[in-house]
Amino acid sequence: MDSHREEILSWTAQATPSPPCVARFVYVIEDSYCQRLCEVLDESRKVMAEIKRKEAMSQRGRGEEFPSV
Repeated sequence: MDSHREEILSWTAQATPSPPCVARFVYVIEDSYCQRLCEVLDESRKVMAEIKRKEAMSQRGRGEEFPSV
């Protein structure tokens, strides 16, 4: 892991819907203060979800922030 990334949670859940099927889910949540980013990774380190800071939009160059619809 990069020095600015910290693994904050590792979660394993097991579910057995009906034998012999066994479902296994492992997710790792990482955050990066420098990049203002939080990612949810699966076992193969593929990004499954990402949360990041909203980017500001300016109106007529005045720097006013408003939500986009």
